[in-house]
Amino acid sequence: MTLVELMFSVTIGLLVCVAVLATLWFSMRSFQAMMNYQKLNTQGRLALDIMSADIRQANGCSTNATFSSSSLTLSGTNVVNSLPCTINYNYDSAATTLTRTYSDTSTNGSQVKVLLTNLTYFNLSYFQRNPIANSFNVFTNDSGNPAVCKAVQVDWSCSLNVLGTIFNTLNGESAMIIIRKE
Repeated sequence: MTLVELMFSVTIGLLVCVAVLATLWFSMRSFQAMMNYQKLNTQGRLALDIMSADIRQANGCSTNATFSSSSLTLSGTNVVNSLPCTINYNYDSAATTLTRTYSDTSTNGSQVKVLLTNLTYFNLSYFQRNPIANSFNVFTNDSGNPAVCKAVQVDWSCSLNVLGTIFNTLNGESAMIIIRKE
């Protein structure tokens, strides 16, 4: 084997190795992206299920809280022991988390749970539903009166990083949830 043949075979071998490594790198990145989408979707569905149940079963928005686009306080009744309870949802933009805090008079503290992480956007809107014959429309609660709040609009967006750059974003998580109790 001559030196030219050896150099040629080493060059071909290096090109094959580079191609295999590039394919491996792109495959791992795609796999990580799919895992991120699955994690964001699962996390979002679970958080929306918990929030929907809490809002639907609440007696209403707490009269002690002001309406905020990043915080929601609900007053309700514990279905197990029929004691009054308070549920607070709070978005922390610095920590990019949504936290649920549950407290009632039977516990010696609050139960705190982080529902969402990696939030890039979060917004709450409050609506009232005035009874109008043959209509299911909701109207913005411009008065800021918690007593007439009958619907809460929740919007958020989450994202995760792949190799240090924002690669996955779960957009479009949005729901309007009606408070069922009067």
